[in-house]
Amino acid sequence: MSEKNTNKTEEKQAPVLTAEEKVKINIEKKKKAAKRKKNITRLIVLAVIIAAAYIFQTKNSSGYYPWQDAEAIEASKIVAPEEITVQSLIYSTTVDISGELDPLDTQEVYSKSDATVTAVYVEEGDYVKAGDLLATMDDTDEQYAIAELEAEIKESKIKGTSSELALLEMELVSYQSALADTKLYAPIDGIVTSVDVDVDDYAETQDSCFTIIDPSKLVAEVEIDEIDLRYIDSDSIATFTFDSVPGVTSEAYISYMPYAGYLSDEGIGVKLVDFTIDNPPEGVYPGYSFEGTIKGQTDEAILIVETDAVKTDSDGYSYVMKKNDSGEPEKTIVTTDYLTEGYVEIMTGDVSEGDVLLVFPTVSSSDDDDSSSSFSLLSTGGGPGQGPGNNGNAPGRD
Repeated sequence: MSEKNTNKTEEKQAPVLTAEEKVKINIEKKKKAAKRKKNITRLIVLAVIIAAAYIFQTKNSSGYYPWQDAEAIEASKIVAPEEITVQSLIYSTTVDISGELDPLDTQEVYSKSDATVTAVYVEEGDYVKAGDLLATMDDTDEQYAIAELEAEIKESKIKGTSSELALLEMELVSYQSALADTKLYAPIDGIVTSVDVDVDDYAETQDSCFTIIDPSKLVAEVEIDEIDLRYIDSDSIATFTFDSVPGVTSEAYISYMPYAGYLSDEGIGVKLVDFTIDNPPEGVYPGYSFEGTIKGQTDEAILIVETDAVKTDSDGYSYVMKKNDSGEPEKTIVTTDYLTEGYVEIMTGDVSEGDVLLVFPTVSSSDDDDSSSSFSLLSTGGGPGQGPGNNGNAPGRD
């Protein structure tokens, strides 16, 4: 065999390994494989940590996850504000009043002597004129005294002195006056509302015998506070309505308005103003109640706006977002007064008729981490002087 063939035979022959050597080789292979697997796991964990840190940092700085389209999300949140125009309303001020009607003139007729009632000529409800005889009293004593004095005077003129005659004549005048007092007459035209004596009653001086009222005029004394007094004057006319006569109205004029008022129990300045009705409607009597309105002397212009346009800031101030010349919202502090459902009057503040107020809606935002928050677009910017975002509350009511 040649040397060349001998070398090839040697190369083809594989070394013969023992069982122990084979086991060692397999153990080494497993160790290397486990090491490679451990290193790969470490790399994967490190990559996850780096990715998580990147995601957290991006979310914390921008508010969005790296895979989210921030511009698209912000665009979806933008809602155009509602524009509300400030309006001017011309209205007539009215003052509401109420009370009870009284006769303008009430007269009591009193007994002028101590005597027995001999006759009563009227009843309750009768209409009388001034000077009508109402009742008579027993005048026996007065008649006797007058007759006796007249006889004495006649005799004195013949036999007596001038001084004696003068005294008798003075005494006669006194008894004639007492005789006149035994008759009771009506002092005014009116309705007899009370008869307090009967025939044979004994009346003493200053006892009330009759009450007479003048039904041609009724008066109401009304308490009006200082706030409403600015809308009325002595020429103001009130319109009265009556529960007793539905559908009937009557005008009442101011017959007395005092110069000075007084402080009520509630701490408000008031005046007692008298309103008079001439020739009251049929069915309206003293003691009846009424409701009335007084139209103000001048019309007033007020600024009104929808309630939604007025917000309250964190300091408790009411404000509106007025659109300025640049079209930007400008926070403007105002004070308001409730008018009716949905509308308020702007009492003070740099707001005029025709101004446009911006009302920004409240938007809710929800992210993938299930956290949610509520915010107003007002809090993201605005015109000069803008404060913190509104809290969504309507202006306070008094």
